[in-house]
Amino acid sequence: MFQSAGNLRTRHCVPLIGWALACCFSLPARGGTSWDVKFFPFNGANGAVPLGALIIDPRGDLWGTTTNGGANNLGCVFRFDPVSDEITAIASFNGANGGHPQGRLLMDREGNLFGTTISGGQSGMGTLFRITAKTHELVTLASFDGGNGRDPSAGLVFGQDGNLYGTSRRGGPGNGGTVFKFDVSTGVLTVVASFNGTTGRDPTGDLLIDAQGNFYGTTAFGGAHDLGTIFRVDAETMALTSLASFSGADGRYPMAGLVADGALNLYGTTWGGGPGGYGTIFRFSSATQSLTTLASFRRYHLGRYPRCTLLPGRKGVLFGTNTDGGSNGQGCAFVFDSETGEVTRLAKLYGLGSGGDPFAGLISDGNGRFYGTASINGAYDKGAVFRIDVGCVGRESLSAVCKGDRVIARNKNGRPGTSYELCMDGVKCIQQEADRNGRIRYVFKPAAAGRHLVSNTNCDLDAVVDCPE
Repeated sequence: MFQSAGNLRTRHCVPLIGWALACCFSLPARGGTSWDVKFFPFNGANGAVPLGALIIDPRGDLWGTTTNGGANNLGCVFRFDPVSDEITAIASFNGANGGHPQGRLLMDREGNLFGTTISGGQSGMGTLFRITAKTHELVTLASFDGGNGRDPSAGLVFGQDGNLYGTSRRGGPGNGGTVFKFDVSTGVLTVVASFNGTTGRDPTGDLLIDAQGNFYGTTAFGGAHDLGTIFRVDAETMALTSLASFSGADGRYPMAGLVADGALNLYGTTWGGGPGGYGTIFRFSSATQSLTTLASFRRYHLGRYPRCTLLPGRKGVLFGTNTDGGSNGQGCAFVFDSETGEVTRLAKLYGLGSGGDPFAGLISDGNGRFYGTASINGAYDKGAVFRIDVGCVGRESLSAVCKGDRVIARNKNGRPGTSYELCMDGVKCIQQEADRNGRIRYVFKPAAAGRHLVSNTNCDLDAVVDCPE
């Protein structure tokens, strides 16, 4: 399973490294079908220009930030209700309490939200804030002043000590950015590591924390070629180590966080570089300390210039977004199969009245739906939340039996009301909605006896049945 900091819901709910998250995320239909997307626009009052990733709470509501819009056009924290499809501004920034948030939110067990802004506060260099769960009060917990960092654009994580950790793009002793700690007991913000160029500079992605409490991340610049690095911060000593430098051929400018598998191999994206120059998907091996390019974005319709943290899926599948390309030039959502090395398109973004240029990655609700944000366009030209409904929940099962001259197919454990495509021998296909128990029963009438293949194309499930003469 993969571990990703971007999907933490609770204060100490750090997923163990491995494949356990895989059961939560759906797979696309076979053949790389491009699924339709529904867009829910921001109108300015409820936010504008969302750049950070979404999080999902235990009720299924989605939370995020916009860098502009809200009451003062300095950004806001919003909630998206997936039942009513409504976006509501929960709190707005006014400069004194911060401005222009760009990162992902972090939610603790009580439902309080934590995040950062890149500007505002006492020195105008950004803040660390909390949204109180019950009252939605916006509280400034700390202000950045340059010495302790400035311009934080990434989300926060809880360390094993219960304190908040994150990165600032600039500031610190060499102005190359910092890894910082906010002590929740004392309210003190301190620098635990700083970047000097050789170790990297300009960290913009979320931190990843392993089972021992060590932190991992990327810097957009710096390193041996000034094209970005992968770094590690030791949990006990807080020593900063550069694990790898990007050279251009293997990618350049990593701007997102990392995910890890059971062997602590690290996976991520670069905004540029690689064989086509349009970005890569990479793996860093902890065993060999080597950097490998797994895929590069050379086909326009598959998108290019990814800035997202990858979303783990089943069987080694990773989901992500590209900010450009995708047929319409507005970006797309993609699927990467680590077993085959193939990239396919999950959905394209349409731009104009819909939405485009997704900076952040995807999140799954565990019920066959992916959510993300489009930073531009939309009905009011303020960006949008988008939803991709791929149908497959990940728990479905398919069986088929032959009775006389008929083949009876049964699909179980689906999502009630969701339409699934069932096919026999890849030719005769039907679309049918699952009943209130998540089941489908359909009767096929084959033209001849013998072996037949029944498939659920949404979930890549097959059932073979032999019909005697």
